[in-house]
This record gives sequence, structure tokens and C-alpha cells, in this order.
Amino acid sequence: MITQETFQDDLSEIFEAARQRSVNRFYLSLSHVVDLAELQAFIQRNVDGPFLTVARVNIIPKSLHSVTNLSAYTNYLDARGDQHEFLTMYSKLYAYLQALETKYTYKVLGNLLHVLLDLDPNGELFDDLHSGHQCYDAIKRLNEQVLARGIEFSLFGHMDTIMNRRLRNAIAHNDIYLYSAARTMQIPSYTVLKLTHPNEADEIQDFYDFDDLHDRYESAMNFTEAFKAIVSQHIDLGSRY
Repeated sequence: MITQETFQDDLSEIFEAARQRSVNRFYLSLSHVVDLAELQAFIQRNVDGPFLTVARVNIIPKSLHSVTNLSAYTNYLDARGDQHEFLTMYSKLYAYLQALETKYTYKVLGNLLHVLLDLDPNGELFDDLHSGHQCYDAIKRLNEQVLARGIEFSLFGHMDTIMNRRLRNAIAHNDIYLYSAARTMQIPSYTVLKLTHPNEADEIQDFYDFDDLHDRYESAMNFTEAFKAIVSQHIDLGSRY
């Protein structure tokens, strides 16, 4: 499991590097709307402290709050201790999926890498992609270009431990079955795949134990909380509810 503190340190490196390269491009990277008049005025004033979002423009998607609200409820159920573990595990799986599918995080990270490549932020970045995994692959390609300039970040090695395309797809397409007594989750289509492709069976994981899934959930939630904490230093996220 990767802690929130580790992710915050990782994210701070990228955010600060982009901010040092260009304050203007840095703040534009944090918004979907790159030509908002209020944001431009804020940047020109070079004011320290979070930019206050305006109601008429959804500059910060509420998707960030959606992930942490679901995780807060899931953790509340866990703390009560009177719910079947497999029921709360369903909530953890869908919170994990939400974290992986929050496009705003990928747009910000992608645009911050753009800044480090001396490119303008793009408000429509990744809008043509249809899954978090596609966005993450695109970010990794951008990071390779940044690496070629001698700039290295630890974030992506840690994010690799969260990203699991087959697990993501199984949850997204309801291709899962939880066994309460055995504390395991099966991906039925992968069990079939192992039978039909025996030569690849060793590379196909069709069962996950609850402890492994819980660690993935915790890491994904820690990443989201860390991302919110870093972004909120620069842009007011508004009410959580």
C-alpha cells in the first residue's frame, strides 16, 4: 500500500516543477477551461493562495469529491463492524474504479507534463479517450519525453502499483464474483480464458484475495486524497457535498 504522504510528496514534485517553469501555464493546467477571464486575472495578479472557483463555470469537476465521499461512506461501514465484509468490499471495488476513472486527475497531470515540455496546456486533453487506463498510458508516453530531458519523477512508479487494466475492466463490466467465506474475488471470464488459453494461464490472474483488494483500494484512495490536498493549495475545491 502506498501512503497518502508518499503520494503528496510525489505530486508536489511535479506541481512545483511545472509552477517554476511557468506560473501562467501551471494554473491553466489545473482547469478544463483555459481561457476563463477570472482565472487569467488571478494569474496576472500572481496571488498566492487558492483561486476561488466561480459558480457559473465548473472549473473543478466534482468527481474528486465523488470518489472521497464514496470512500468515506465505505470506511464508515467498515468502522461499524456490523456489515458483511463482502458487501463493503463491493463498495471498495467501485471506489477503486472511480479513482482510476477520474479523468480530471489525468488531464491535470498530462498538462503539467506539457508545461515541462514547454507546451501550452490543452483544455481538451484526453477528451477523446474512453478509459482511465488509456489516459494513464498517454501520460506515461508524455513522461517518457520528460525523462528524455533529464527530469524524473517517482510518482509514476507508485501509480503503476494501482493501475491494473484487467482488474479495472472486470469491475467496470461487472465480471466479478465475491466468495465471502474464502475472502476471495473471482473474475469468471479470466477463469474461462485460462482454460481456453492454457499456454497463457500462468500470466492470467482470475482470483484476488480480499487483503490484496483492500490494499489496492487504500492506495487508490490515498492517491485521490493526496491529489485533492495538493490541488486545494492552488484552487478552492468548494464544498465537498
